[in-house]
Amino acid sequence: MGSGKQRDLTLRFVIERFPTVEYIVYIEDDAFIDATCLRSLINTLRVLPREYALVSPERGAKLCADFVVSKVMPSNRLYVALTGGSGAYVIRTDVVRELIRLGLGTYSSFIFFHWEDMEFMLKLWFMGFKTVSYELVCYRHVGRTSRNKPVYRRYTEYLGPLIAMVVDMPHTFLVKALPIRFIRDMVKSLIKGEVVLFVRAYLFIIVKLRLLLTHRTFRMRSFKSAALGNIVHNCVK
Repeated sequence: MGSGKQRDLTLRFVIERFPTVEYIVYIEDDAFIDATCLRSLINTLRVLPREYALVSPERGAKLCADFVVSKVMPSNRLYVALTGGSGAYVIRTDVVRELIRLGLGTYSSFIFFHWEDMEFMLKLWFMGFKTVSYELVCYRHVGRTSRNKPVYRRYTEYLGPLIAMVVDMPHTFLVKALPIRFIRDMVKSLIKGEVVLFVRAYLFIIVKLRLLLTHRTFRMRSFKSAALGNIVHNCVK
């Protein structure tokens, strides 16, 4: 069972077991945040309008046109941005309940590892919600500092974004971005000696294309394509 499925089941359990709670606090086992900061996150979300579904203490990101995540350099500690990669966040319970009611779910079970969190954030944005970063000094995510990545992690760094592109992004975006992403991944795999991982990732998409397109068709009926302009940016590298 991948982390996407695990997190989806966990959120569903919380919804069923604690039906009256207003907010769900998510903290990974390698993330550290003290009680004061946690209260700050909850209080921040409490005063924001409902369209702001989630607040995280990690630095936000923007999604570039080639589907590469680029960190935001904000002037304020509190700002609207994608918050994928979050080791901790607070989310409105009614938003989670709405995603489940519509059949969209939360985290996607078919993303085994890596990008399952960013794909979840994209889903929130395409449903008309927004996510907020509130950078706090009393928070640390140890996992983000790891340099020695195992093979499965390097493999999913190719596969995760591909799945999210195919399942979530409008076809007008795919036509432009997918070839760019393919070339970028190919060059990266040649430089890092990961050609086998690169080929396996793209073969997975081909083999599972019917399943992925089924999910895509269902999501396109609910997603708001106008949200794309708020998510994807022409990043200057």
